[in-house]
Amino acid sequence: MNTQIMNQLIFPSKSSKRLAQLLAIGIMTGGIIPSYSYGVNLSEHNLNFFKNITGKVVDQNGKPLAGVTISIKGSKTATSTDADGTFRLNLPAGNEILVLNFVGYKKLEVPVGNQNVLNIRMEAESQELEEVITVGYTTQKKAHLTGSVVAIKAEEIEDLPTTNIGAALAGRVTGLSVSGGNTRPGTKAALTIRKPMGPSKDGGTTDPLYVIDGMVQVDGQNQPDATLFGNLDPSEIESISFLKDGAAAVYGVRGANGVVLVTTKRGKVGTPKISYNGSYAINDEAYRTKMMDAYQYGMYFNIMNGPNGSNSDPTKPGFDKWFFSQDELDYFKNHSYNWLDDAWKSSYLTRHSLNISGGADKATYFANVAYSKQDGNLGTLDYDRWNFRAGSDIQVASNFKVGIQVSGNTGNLQKTFNKIGGENDDNDYRNLLLASPYVPAYVNGLPVRLPGTSGDLSAYHYFELQKLGNLATSDTRQFSINLNGEYRAPWLDGLVLRGSYNRNLKNDRGTQIGTKYQTYTFTRAGDNGHIYDLATDPKAVTFSNGNRVYFSNAAGSNYQVNFTATYDKQWKKHNFSGLFSVEKAEANSSQEDVWKDDPLATTNGQFNTAFGAVSGRTAAYESGTLGYVGRLNYRYGNKYLGEILFRSDASTKFAPENYWGNFYNISAGWVISEESFFHSKAIDYLKLRLSHGKLGNDQTAAWGWLQRYTYQQGKGGVFGENNNSIDASTGLKMEKSPNRNATWANEYKNNIGIDARFLDSRLSTTVDGYYNKGYDLLVIRTGNIPVSVGGSVAAENYGRKNTFGYEFELGWQDKVNEFNYGISTRFSWSNDKVILGDFNDIDALSPWKAHPNGPSDNGAWGYDYLGMFKTQQDIDNYISQYNITQVFEETVDKLRPGMLYYRDVRGALQADGTFAGPDGIINENDQIQLAKNSTNHYALGMTFKAGYKGFSAEAVLTGSFGGYAEITERNKLNNDISRVYTNLPVIWGNIYDPDLNPTGTMPNPQWSDIYNRVSNFWSVPAFQMRMSSFNIGYRLPEKLVKYLKVANARVYASAMNPLTIYNPFKYKDGNGAAWDTYPNLRTYSFGVNVTL
Repeated sequence: MNTQIMNQLIFPSKSSKRLAQLLAIGIMTGGIIPSYSYGVNLSEHNLNFFKNITGKVVDQNGKPLAGVTISIKGSKTATSTDADGTFRLNLPAGNEILVLNFVGYKKLEVPVGNQNVLNIRMEAESQELEEVITVGYTTQKKAHLTGSVVAIKAEEIEDLPTTNIGAALAGRVTGLSVSGGNTRPGTKAALTIRKPMGPSKDGGTTDPLYVIDGMVQVDGQNQPDATLFGNLDPSEIESISFLKDGAAAVYGVRGANGVVLVTTKRGKVGTPKISYNGSYAINDEAYRTKMMDAYQYGMYFNIMNGPNGSNSDPTKPGFDKWFFSQDELDYFKNHSYNWLDDAWKSSYLTRHSLNISGGADKATYFANVAYSKQDGNLGTLDYDRWNFRAGSDIQVASNFKVGIQVSGNTGNLQKTFNKIGGENDDNDYRNLLLASPYVPAYVNGLPVRLPGTSGDLSAYHYFELQKLGNLATSDTRQFSINLNGEYRAPWLDGLVLRGSYNRNLKNDRGTQIGTKYQTYTFTRAGDNGHIYDLATDPKAVTFSNGNRVYFSNAAGSNYQVNFTATYDKQWKKHNFSGLFSVEKAEANSSQEDVWKDDPLATTNGQFNTAFGAVSGRTAAYESGTLGYVGRLNYRYGNKYLGEILFRSDASTKFAPENYWGNFYNISAGWVISEESFFHSKAIDYLKLRLSHGKLGNDQTAAWGWLQRYTYQQGKGGVFGENNNSIDASTGLKMEKSPNRNATWANEYKNNIGIDARFLDSRLSTTVDGYYNKGYDLLVIRTGNIPVSVGGSVAAENYGRKNTFGYEFELGWQDKVNEFNYGISTRFSWSNDKVILGDFNDIDALSPWKAHPNGPSDNGAWGYDYLGMFKTQQDIDNYISQYNITQVFEETVDKLRPGMLYYRDVRGALQADGTFAGPDGIINENDQIQLAKNSTNHYALGMTFKAGYKGFSAEAVLTGSFGGYAEITERNKLNNDISRVYTNLPVIWGNIYDPDLNPTGTMPNPQWSDIYNRVSNFWSVPAFQMRMSSFNIGYRLPEKLVKYLKVANARVYASAMNPLTIYNPFKYKDGNGAAWDTYPNLRTYSFGVNVTL
């Protein structure tokens, strides 16, 4: 179009000819000509072919979207949104259409019309296939995966009130088992992926391998170390991936139990973004075991020692040790003591984090600092932790990039030190929960000594220990540095060379102070001397709480160096990519402990305030690895996928000739929905995955291939006169017999999987089945060695075992107008089969004992409960019907009302390996299988999500079933009241006795040799389910956010372990916690998240 035509069409006024020429030249030259000013009023000349528009792009929840590409349809003109989701664009006038593109969101076309300001809301689409997942040394799109890999974003768990990541994962990942982490401050959760082969008896673990930003986490003995993972704060994590099948072979020997890959946050291009997240939470017990009160406690002893129990004579001297008198029982109806009620209190948890990130094309940065503090529900029990992380990625040249990250954490744990009854953290809770309910903690202000004997936990007095101020402290510091460089080779397109250096340093300093305290015994009131409230004549008894000051110092250091080359080439529809890496790592750890006895009561914890003997101990470990990794990937379009992986590792746990082990993984994927023959309106995506891999295992004690000796002072020979004037020399003890032929245990992992999407990707499913075969497993063979033979032997490659299972995930996600919701269900099952192991040939003939070619979980075996004797007639009928002559250790003349009785199933084992018929004797030969599995083999997880405008909500459920559960609190109390300082759950407050309690339901505790056995009398449903977490949030409306001058703001309420959906027990927590230890906590929090 020439200048004259433009003049005629757009500028009818002749006086604008010069202006039209300049504009035309400017447009054709792309704006490179400097601007020129011309004094003309454009409005008078109808200059309407350009206009400026502004707008903001948000997601379905109103959250600004940064980086959305906005282009003019049919044009190359484009821009993108900034950190606030805003954009500006200069576009021609007319019926222009804007095209919006953003990863994970549906493409959107917006007609501009006469609008100058646009507010655009984008709708999320199924992001799973485009999601980039860390898979070991590199990343892949989920659509290109051929193995069983699952990933979650840290934002899913960032708001949950917990100080450890592991506990927040419960119920969220198929095939991942989470236990613990919700009890005492500072405790960590334990993770298990699928069903591991299991370690050798002399070493190893079932823990997965943890890899954080490429750094393999191991201790000084080269065992997986979860310490740093457990101390991470969610605010510094970007994502967590789980390698569950042969894909873990990329990490060789240490990946046999699965791999947990953590990717931390890094800087992103954009204006500086500052984010704060803070919350305050209240912790309290989810469930407390219900215990017998003082009256029930008294009745327990009276029935146990009565005519149908031990039949103790109340007229003989010392009868007061066996019975509570009637006046005492009457008194206990209104006087019962629960020490735990006076000590337990709700506690708090506060968390704060501050992030800053941003950068330009040449450099990005990220920095984070986080603080957590949790106090305990009992006395002095406090934990706090600081986390920091900072890093930057710099584009030094067009083809060379470097990065650095430094991170660390400091943790401080302070608790009451107790040495009474052993150094067990749960002694405090046990003392409070189990204290005999008729005994008060204090009488006339003096601490009461519980009934008991010397050396047992009756000497423990929680409240007096608190007054002592005896503390145990732990100050843990960890520091990590990650340096990396990436070079894109200019001579070969697609080749990237990368080097990295990682180092972890950690130090743990501990202190303990233990002194002495006194409790009192009394002359007690009551006919049998069991009422303490009116007691007189106090007598002091002194107990030592360790009686020492103690210091420990544990240090560890490990480094890892990687040199990696990757190559990626696209040729038409063919994509080839490869990876080769050399990895070297070394780790060491050491510990020194020293203590001094007899400190003063006023000690300040230093040696100069103690005057006893000084003792100490030390230990040190070191390990190293060298590995070579190669991986080749092929992809044809998005239809055919393949991967071959090889790794070679060395381990010094074997003799030099057996150092090296070679491992591999082969996998393939077929996206059937991409085939031309595939036509389905209901199925949007369908992929089949197959993988087969070989992994190694060196889980056995180090140096088992070499004959070793240890020194023993005073155990050597005596040379000279034998008149006790010459001490024995230092001797040598020969350790286990070596096995130089020991080598790698082999595990072959096989996986088949299906990924599918239906109904416009609203419905999704993933199904995986796996079958793993273990050969040459390291086993110590002792099953057929008589116990009279001394010595020990090293493990040998003897065992064979298979593990197998399946996993199923089904999800639905949809949106109705402004309401969006989603439901996902995760289901898994696993089992194993031990083909060869450490079995005893004779034991294997009994079906209730472990045997070859059977599962390690041989099921729940016990006795077929027929009833409880209520009368002598019941006993006579049982004897005559089944010709019973003996029930375990009791002859039939000793059978009493209140006993359980069982079916006579079979007789003794015969010479031909079969069992004789019923023989009238109830013993171990009469066991039946009560359940196929003794533990739950099925796991269930569910997630419910919903959102409406600025509101969002999520709830996660977790449960298990398919095993056997029973009442296990069956150990009887001692018959002698003066020796008993503990209590039992409330179920034992209703013991049957034809005279004292004819409506009772529990057996007489005197006959524990009969009732304290696995039987269907004690069975309860194995199913259990709880809500592991809950979160509801509200994003403040845009007008309020603008008024507050922030980019966005959100308030939320969240909870951990908020609801027990089904508990098979009526008196205790049925979701994993022991009945007499620090309970699972129920936590509710309120928080706020603000981004500037």
